[in-house]
Amino acid sequence: MVITMTEKIKIRNATVDDSKRISEILEQIAALHSENRPDIFSGAKGKYNAGELKKILKNPDKPVLVAVDGEGEILGYAFCVLCVNKKTTLGRERKILYVDDLCVDKAFRGRGVGTLLMDRCVELAREHGCNNVELNVWGFNKKALAFYENYGMSEQRRCMEITL
Repeated sequence: MVITMTEKIKIRNATVDDSKRISEILEQIAALHSENRPDIFSGAKGKYNAGELKKILKNPDKPVLVAVDGEGEILGYAFCVLCVNKKTTLGRERKILYVDDLCVDKAFRGRGVGTLLMDRCVELAREHGCNNVELNVWGFNKKALAFYENYGMSEQRRCMEITL
C-alpha cells in the first residue's frame, strides 16, 4: 500500500508555540505580494509582527489552522475569521468563515496540503453554523486562483481598479 503525503498530514489549531514557523511562511507570501504589487505592498517581512501574531493565535474568533507532517513540521496555515454580516434592508444576515490568509510553504505546494487546509476550513464553518466560506485572492496570483476554482469556489464579486 502506498501512503500519500496527505495521509501523513494532520490539520490542527495553531498555538503560540507555532509563531516562529508561521512567521517564516508569512514571509513567503509577503514576498510574493511585494514582488507582484510593489505599488500596494511595502516589502515588509510579513503580514503580522510577533505581538500581533501572538494576539491572533489567542483569539477564538480568529482561528488559525496549521498543516503538520508526521514529524510535527508546519507545512502551511490558514488564518480564519468568524464574522456575521448583519441583516440590512437589502441583505440577509449571514454567518461567514472568512479565510483571511492561506499559504503552503513553497517546498510543499502541489501535494494536497492546501486542499486539506481548505477542507478543515469548510468543516470549521459548518461547526460554527456558517452560511459560507469566503476569501479574497489577488488577480496576479494565478496559481491561487486556479487552486480555489479547482476546489469548487466561485467568483462572488470583483474589486476593480485604475492605477494612476
